[in-house]
Amino acid sequence: MGFWMVAGLVSALVGAILGLSVMRADRAQPGRALVLAAIGLAMVGALGLYRVLGAPGYPDLPIATRIALIEAARADRPGQAAAEAAQPNTTRVDENPRRAAMVAELRATVDADPDATEELGLLAIEEARLGNFIAARIAQERLIAALGGEANAGQYMDLAEIQFLAAGGYVSPETETLLQQVLRRAPGNGGAQYYTGLMFAQQGRPDLAYRIWRALLADSEPGDLWIGPIRTQIEAVAALAGKPVSIEDLAQPPDQDLPGPTAAEIAAATAQGSGAGDTQLETMAAGLAERLANLGGPPQDWAQLILAYLTLEQPGSARSVYDQALIVFAGSDVALALIRDAGAGLEESE
Repeated sequence: MGFWMVAGLVSALVGAILGLSVMRADRAQPGRALVLAAIGLAMVGALGLYRVLGAPGYPDLPIATRIALIEAARADRPGQAAAEAAQPNTTRVDENPRRAAMVAELRATVDADPDATEELGLLAIEEARLGNFIAARIAQERLIAALGGEANAGQYMDLAEIQFLAAGGYVSPETETLLQQVLRRAPGNGGAQYYTGLMFAQQGRPDLAYRIWRALLADSEPGDLWIGPIRTQIEAVAALAGKPVSIEDLAQPPDQDLPGPTAAEIAAATAQGSGAGDTQLETMAAGLAERLANLGGPPQDWAQLILAYLTLEQPGSARSVYDQALIVFAGSDVALALIRDAGAGLEESE
């Protein structure tokens, strides 16, 4: 079971979200429908990058410094509560008396029984339909809490979407965490990959957004709901990432002629590394990190960079690369196995 949005929800969001585009599944189907929003990424991403990288009068910064600044800004961005508090009230009155009575009954039921999971799921749907996104979020959170370990990836995805709507089309740190939980439970979840790419574009990392969306396009079926929004936005995101492409270009395989140290070279340096302060390994890791940030690369390179950072006793850098790699390669079980093997120590430390 999932939540779906009706036309009234779309109209309630138009004033809050630039260029909103909603994709809905056929109501006759029982499955969930993704709410995929195109939020004017060219504007959002460009402004985010300009604030950090393009201020007039400042010299060009090395790519590693730029990324470090962007990541620091991402870590300090507003949370879900602050984003929700900044939104206008979008709740509308239900003009259907019978449906309004049903919603009132659902509210009374869950107030009396906090563990009424079926009613909580239905209430989240109905509150979202009415534009009452905070109430929908609360109901979905209560549903997941009541289900405990039985909550599935779809229910976490529903909560991530509701939070996205409650925040006015903004992917908050809390929503980012939910998307990571979805991808851990269902690595091939296209909706979570779409929203994760959207988040990176919003937060000044169009390089990661482009990489995620290009891979998702390659792995998707023609009828998948995220295809349209990605095709609408990916050219702008690619341009911001310094990789201008056209929709026609996306039908071609990515360029694999990658500069910088190879995975084998990093592996050899890592094997000889002496830990923190190893200048040669630090230099090679910095070169590989810059290349992955600019051009991407196969999962072997990401895995070797994680191992290099662990050898250098830089677990924070290793964790950042590990988390990003899990997202970039979310659709490939083979790639994820390589990444998880490299970051096994990080998983155990959680």
